[in-house]
Amino acid sequence: MINTLLSYQLQVGICLVLFYIFYKVFLSKETFYKLNRFLLLTLVGLSFALPLLPWGDLWAVYGLSTPALPSSVFKVELAELSVGAGAESLFSGWGILLLVYLVGAGLVWIGVCVEFIKLHQLMKASRLLQKTNGIKVLSLPKLAHVPFSWMSSIFISEEDLAACGEEILLHEKAHVYYKHSWDVLLLNLVLVVQWFNPAAWLLKRELEMVHEYQADAYVLRKGIDAQQYQLLLIKKSVGSYMFHLAKSFNHSHLTKRITMMLKNKSSQWAGLKLMYILPLVGMIAFVLGCSQTGESLGSTDRDAESALTNIQADVHEKPAGQEVLSVAGEMPEFPGGVQELMKYLGASIKYPLEAQKEGLTGRVVVQFVVGKDGAVSNPEVVRGVAPALDDEAIRVVQSMPKWTPGKHKGELVSVKYTLPISFRLK
Repeated sequence: MINTLLSYQLQVGICLVLFYIFYKVFLSKETFYKLNRFLLLTLVGLSFALPLLPWGDLWAVYGLSTPALPSSVFKVELAELSVGAGAESLFSGWGILLLVYLVGAGLVWIGVCVEFIKLHQLMKASRLLQKTNGIKVLSLPKLAHVPFSWMSSIFISEEDLAACGEEILLHEKAHVYYKHSWDVLLLNLVLVVQWFNPAAWLLKRELEMVHEYQADAYVLRKGIDAQQYQLLLIKKSVGSYMFHLAKSFNHSHLTKRITMMLKNKSSQWAGLKLMYILPLVGMIAFVLGCSQTGESLGSTDRDAESALTNIQADVHEKPAGQEVLSVAGEMPEFPGGVQELMKYLGASIKYPLEAQKEGLTGRVVVQFVVGKDGAVSNPEVVRGVAPALDDEAIRVVQSMPKWTPGKHKGELVSVKYTLPISFRLK
């Protein structure tokens, strides 16, 4: 469903924001390049995985979740009533949001495809200069591009190769050895689905910075003079076209790169900051679990596409001097049983046209009393969504036929029921 898809993307986006803040505050300035790279990729993966896990069920097992309805002694386990309105119009609220989302994702995807096309064209126009250990060095048109690498290929002009080829090749070979191109490809795909989220773009930038830190450290470990290398970076910092997918030699944020080269290695104790992620993941899991509590899982038939769940008996009142029990020896029953109740609700509930146009969805919780004579009375909304949906839920409950009344110790009794009805646009 549209709202489910958009809700999932929103939850992923929130996770990305929280994880970005965590990384930026605690680890972005440390010299744990390998760890930071692994952590950034892991955090992105967790952002997409955590909202898919059944945290609501897990917390329910340990009694940590807030119940969607007042607790009761008696519960009949059925499927939750979920009313659909047929094919959802693109002009509804959710439909418009989906359209905007798809347009944005499409534009970002087109941008990625254009980069691939340009890379392919440049690869065809380039000439092989050398090949060692599976790494191809290809020529670049003079001054047309700055040196860069993509997968196992390094692109460099013959002039740069002759003037300062050792430093540039070492830097780009580091990107190839560490397989940084795969990281960039993954993050570009993340941007396609999370284009609206600034944290996704910022995480990509942080990962690219870690790539450059790794490559710079690799060059210096090979014995290149640090001052000479830094001057070369400054010289190449004003360049021509750079591919967003590729790893360019004169990557931006030059000041940060030089600062990290001059910085002493971080203490191993600084790595303990990684432990702060555990309470963060726990907090995210709890919030996701609470958001999942009470969400309907049922699918339906007919235009209403309905099913039933969690019909609960609950007692807190004594209307008109008549005691309303929480538990009866023989519980009230809809004429014909559960299946007939399902059919009745599926046939009776009509998704209000006003709610369809506005894209209104949600769960309406209605309470009512099944009296000693089997009549349904005192229906009230204990948790509403919108007047149109609330009124429809009340209307259907008021129209119910008489139930078979409940009995306790041989006497007829009244019982209050709580019925959750989820309205969803299909």
